[in-house]
Amino acid sequence: MESPRDPLPAYLSAEPDSADPPPAEATGQQSAQPAAGPEPAPAVPRPRDPGGSTELPPSDADLIAASRAGDAAAYDSLYRRHVAAAHGLARQLVRNRAEADDVVAETFAKILDLLYRGGGPDDAFRPYLLTAVRRAAYDRHRAERRQLVTDEMEAFDRGVPFADPAVADLERTMIARAFASLPER
Repeated sequence: MESPRDPLPAYLSAEPDSADPPPAEATGQQSAQPAAGPEPAPAVPRPRDPGGSTELPPSDADLIAASRAGDAAAYDSLYRRHVAAAHGLARQLVRNRAEADDVVAETFAKILDLLYRGGGPDDAFRPYLLTAVRRAAYDRHRAERRQLVTDEMEAFDRGVPFADPAVADLERTMIARAFASLPER
């Protein structure tokens, strides 16, 4: 039976026929006899209605233009649309999940700042984002290579106490005030 909403033939329709009883597994009963007739065809996804009843989400180019104009909700949509891809790439490039989160957050913040200043991509957001994630991960790696980890603290700190004249002057005035506030004997 074909419904007016469903242009597909009944054997291809994803809607159940109202004359058909519900399947046994849906009611919790087990069927004692095998199903008669040919096996039903798998459900076929329905094509989108070309009449425009379903509204398409805005394109990346539209969201970028809105973000550039200061619309935070548009940038949020871009973030939600592409954050999984950015996390996937970042996790391949850095050592742990926390570092990947830092790289992704830093990248999205840099791109947002760049968009507010009028720069950044015009339409291809994901390739731009993934390139920026890769560069942020590489920059982080280069910065870590420049750090020198050592157990020999004496090579960098001779142990000579640092005397700050401002702190010493502050301590003297505080001591003088405290002494002046003592009662006389």
